Amino acid sequence: MNKLYHEVQYSKLLIILSGVIIASLMLPIFLEEGGKFPMEIIIITGIALLAITVIFGKLEITLTKESIKANFGLRFIKQEMKIEEMDFSSIENVSVPWIYGVGLRLTPQGTLYNTKFGSAIKIKFKDGKKTFFVGSENTDEIKRKIQGLS
Repeated sequence: MNKLYHEVQYSKLLIILSGVIIASLMLPIFLEEGGKFPMEIIIITGIALLAITVIFGKLEITLTKESIKANFGLRFIKQEMKIEEMDFSSIENVSVPWIYGVGLRLTPQGTLYNTKFGSAIKIKFKDGKKTFFVGSENTDEIKRKIQGLS
C-alpha cells in the first residue's frame, strides 16, 4: 500500500474529560473518605469512559492510489471510499459547526467522523447517495492530493 497521505488525530477533549471524570470519582477512595457513589458505579463508569476513549479518541485518515479511509480507535468503526467511486467535482472543504460535536455524528451533510471542531473534507460518491465526510486540519492538502488522482 503506497500512502499518499496519512494523518492521525487524537481527541484531546475526550481524553481530558474522561481522565477528569474518572479521577473525580476515584479521589474520595484514595483519600479514604469513602465515596458518594457505590464502587460498582465507579467501576462501570470508569470502564465505559475508557472504552469510549479507546474507540473514539483516535481518528486515522489514509489516502492511497486506490482509496481513502477513515477509522476510529481500534478500527472497528471505519469508512472507506474507492477512488473510482468518487465524484471529483463534489470534493469540498466544509466548516463544521461546533454544534455537530465530535465522534461519529449523523449530520444533515452526511455521517461525520471527527475528533475536534473545525474543518472537514466532504466527498460524494458517484451514485449521489452517500458521502465521505471526515474532519481534518489539513483539508486543503487532502483535496489537492485527491484531485491529483483524477
